[in-house]
Amino acid sequence: MKCLSIKQPWAWLIFNDSGIKGLKNIENRTWHTKIRGTVAIQTSKTIDKEAYYGLIEYGNHQLPPIAELEIGKIIGVVDIIDSVEHYPSHWKEFDSIGFVLENPIKLNEPIVQKGQLNFFNLDEAVIKNIKKQISQL
Repeated sequence: MKCLSIKQPWAWLIFNDSGIKGLKNIENRTWHTKIRGTVAIQTSKTIDKEAYYGLIEYGNHQLPPIAELEIGKIIGVVDIIDSVEHYPSHWKEFDSIGFVLENPIKLNEPIVQKGQLNFFNLDEAVIKNIKKQISQL
């Protein structure tokens, strides 16, 4: 299984309805991917604090306290169904490539995992843990 690191609060928004705009259904990048299907989402150890406070102040989003955001962990899986330059979502940033996301599944117990740039492969033990958690939902 492939895994993708995403900074908080962006990763949180994929798996949690933030109020006004709902789930984040696009991951913005500067590059296309041919990867399709289920991927794990790992939260990087860096929180995008400017985005966090901006979402609260200007976006009227309901986010958890910043100290409660999981970091350095796999928090769920999501399906990537496309990689596009244009998409009708308010989450799609201008001049970015968007990975279109569907079917987010949040893990009950996040898994500690070191992140990497780009997509990376997970160890079999981690994949087994993810699949076990998903089967229990």
